[in-house]
Amino acid sequence: MISMSNPKTENLIPFEFEGEMTYLNPNSAEGKALQRIEQAVPEQFWSTHGTIEEEIDVNLLNKRLRERGYSIQVSFGLSRL
Repeated sequence: MISMSNPKTENLIPFEFEGEMTYLNPNSAEGKALQRIEQAVPEQFWSTHGTIEEEIDVNLLNKRLRERGYSIQVSFGLSRL
């Protein structure tokens, strides 16, 4: 059986930037940062409701945060230009 892995990159973290693939050392600052991001919050828990120009319901956001066990509150201040 022929191995398709490249021994030069098999322990590295693949990272695509502006259409170019590069490989990061998992022990480098960048590699460690990417590993933390990947482990931070699984995508299934992301809150991606709404669209651009849609009004944000701050009370609903705070309710969802409390339901998830967070003790912080979100607030938005508007400034006039």
